[in-house]
Amino acid sequence: MDALNWYRTLFADGSSPRGVPSYQLSSLFTSGRVPFFVGGPWNLGAFAGLKDFAWGTAPQPKFARGRAVTPTDSWSWGVNPYAEHPEAAQRFMEYAALTTEGSLRTVEASPLIPSNRRAFDRYAADLEHKATRSTAGVATIMRYELAHTAVSRPRSIGYTQFETVLGSAFSDIRNGSAVEPRLAKASGELVPTWERLR
Repeated sequence: MDALNWYRTLFADGSSPRGVPSYQLSSLFTSGRVPFFVGGPWNLGAFAGLKDFAWGTAPQPKFARGRAVTPTDSWSWGVNPYAEHPEAAQRFMEYAALTTEGSLRTVEASPLIPSNRRAFDRYAADLEHKATRSTAGVATIMRYELAHTAVSRPRSIGYTQFETVLGSAFSDIRNGSAVEPRLAKASGELVPTWERLR
């Protein structure tokens, strides 16, 4: 409740822009139209390439009474059960996920954090080696968050439905809905949605 009331206030007092899709926020930040931007390592390359844009990095903020947490888990590998060459797909996944070289190759074009631990050590050292004034300290933040604040997403049947229902609730809260009744409505929507999954 505290977090979402604070979130609602950000939009009500004009600190955060309403009606802007998340994929457009980075360009508002780089054009100087918003002062803060919550992003991730995928933004580093694009931001660092802007010669006239001065910026810096910081850890994810937290509430004074709260615990620092950093969300993790996103992309995953899978083999289509109808693949024409499932053995080749499996060998590719093993190369990309289990080897240092393969894991680093998966993040060449975009500075995402590789999932392989040995690859991450090389990735972080490379970030430090290539650091600019804007990106100095990024690898230190990543190492700290991985060791102390990383929290995995719940592995749960119904997560997609949860994300859809809560996404709609967050949108309504951004646009002025009172937090407590809107979350109660979301809870009421989730119960029958999850019942169908039993």
